[in-house]
Amino acid sequence: MAGPCPKCGGDDRFHCQADWFFCRQCHEKRGDAIELLQWLNGLSFPEACAALSGGSLPMATGSPATPRRTKTERETLSDTKAKRIAKSASVALLDSPEGQPGRGYLTGRGLWPEAWELFGLGFSLSFHNEPTATGTPTPTNTAASTSPAQAAPVFLPVVQH
Repeated sequence: MAGPCPKCGGDDRFHCQADWFFCRQCHEKRGDAIELLQWLNGLSFPEACAALSGGSLPMATGSPATPRRTKTERETLSDTKAKRIAKSASVALLDSPEGQPGRGYLTGRGLWPEAWELFGLGFSLSFHNEPTATGTPTPTNTAASTSPAQAAPVFLPVVQH
């Protein structure tokens, strides 16, 4: 449905469907029913939810939800894991039997170990796994499921800060 915008009054600017709305002049990003009431009537999120649910919101029951980690905490955990994965891939490329396909690939293209170390390259067929005590990643693929020739290798740069 298209028609005049209830907020800015522009002709044929307002578009509304069952699950979204927008105005080409004053609300270009699509919004849902809750956002429509917030935008049009100046309601808060809880007020808009209450208006849509007939005036009352369901009460929370049980234990409170686990607090969400802050963005900084999530970034720190992600950065730590990424560094661990990259270091594991670097060790695998340089020193492990699992890194042989990566070494063959890189040397076949004229890149020697000095360049790998300079640019912090690593190799892993299972880059999302945690490294073992030796620093090499635990294998994801079993001989029955995927051979190294079928798996897609990943070259990871080791980021130094």
